[in-house]
Amino acid sequence: MASSGVPVTTNPDQRINITAPMDGVVITRPVELGEAVTGAGSFNAGTVIATVADLSTMLVKAGINEVDIGKVRLGAPVVVTLDAYPKVRFPAKVSRIAPAARLADQVKVFDVEISLDSQGKELRTGMTANVSIKGDKALHVLAVPVESVFHREDGEVVYVRRAALAAGNGKPPAPKATPDPREAWKQRFEERKVETGIASLAKVQIVSGLVAGEEVALEDPSKPKKKEDQS
Repeated sequence: MASSGVPVTTNPDQRINITAPMDGVVITRPVELGEAVTGAGSFNAGTVIATVADLSTMLVKAGINEVDIGKVRLGAPVVVTLDAYPKVRFPAKVSRIAPAARLADQVKVFDVEISLDSQGKELRTGMTANVSIKGDKALHVLAVPVESVFHREDGEVVYVRRAALAAGNGKPPAPKATPDPREAWKQRFEERKVETGIASLAKVQIVSGLVAGEEVALEDPSKPKKKEDQS
């Protein structure tokens, strides 16, 4: 609590009224009756005698991984649940996104503030919350697993199983010449550039480059597989 500007007295029987600079509720009182306190000065922050919080407007603070921060926008709808009340869903929205990242457990995260639409009596400062931020939504679109899309310098690609292999007996067509072992994967898959749209943690939308029914590889077939150590 900041200094009130009230002169400090050495008379233990004299009372001093200190007014908080804001309306709220005292949530912590680190000192007890009779303890000595010091005032703030140029080289001393003074003794904190109480912490006051405005509980009329509660915020949820979440750390979002830098990989996902691009999907978060101001005003995005959010569903908040509390560990104390797991069955209660609190509607909310993103109210602030930090302009810079911070390091948490060797991972860069951005602090995001989430404002609750309604302030219930169940809410208490310091509670553990879980947030589900709703991103853009697309219905009836073509989507593939995120692990099937690979990033290249000139864009994103997928590896499509060749039609002759998919429609035949499961064996690649006989090559006309002995292929380079490094190029053997091309008998089974075709590298194809795609345009992607919105994505979730599991799926990514394909705007162009694929048609429904085509099969894609979940691993990069152009990279040689590591041989397992044989004991």
